[in-house]
Amino acid sequence: MLIKCIKILGKRLTMALNAFIARLKKESYQRQNKYRISIHTPWGGMDQDMTLFAETVEIPGQTIISSPDELRYGPPREQATAMSYGPTNITFICTPGMPERKFFTNWQDMIVNKNSWEAYYYEEYAAGSSIMVYALDAQEKDQYGVTLYEVFPKTISGQSFAAGSNDSYQTLDVEFAFRYWKEMSLSGPYSSSGQIG
Repeated sequence: MLIKCIKILGKRLTMALNAFIARLKKESYQRQNKYRISIHTPWGGMDQDMTLFAETVEIPGQTIISSPDELRYGPPREQATAMSYGPTNITFICTPGMPERKFFTNWQDMIVNKNSWEAYYYEEYAAGSSIMVYALDAQEKDQYGVTLYEVFPKTISGQSFAAGSNDSYQTLDVEFAFRYWKEMSLSGPYSSSGQIG
């Protein structure tokens, strides 16, 4: 009986492995290094040559805010009340003169006045701004994308220099606040997968 069970299990594992390999051959897999971004401020877009230096990019998550319904007898149900989004981060490789840093410090200067220390209106620095993140296939074609709306650079991280770092390049970490994100409608072969209903 045990030998028969082992044979059946082995056959099922082989079938599952073959199905996995067949799907990989047919559809491949999403590579982490296949992406591109586009950043738009209320005053215009970030230069495309600069966005090519985005070393790491996050597609942000989302959280359902819920609370227990304790008005009824029995175990409480957890009920959704809202949607929440945390910040997202992009790391840029810096070029000489650090125009990447200047781009975001200039944007932050349009958020808070450094003379009066008063914040400008939200519509002036966030409304109309967006970040688009695209996942590409092996042929560098857009297959998935999200757009982050009402974006602004919340935190520009400090940058360290070290005399012993001969061949290391400088990077810039930027944390972005945003209101919400939506998936794009792309016409690639995978555009309909994952939809409900």
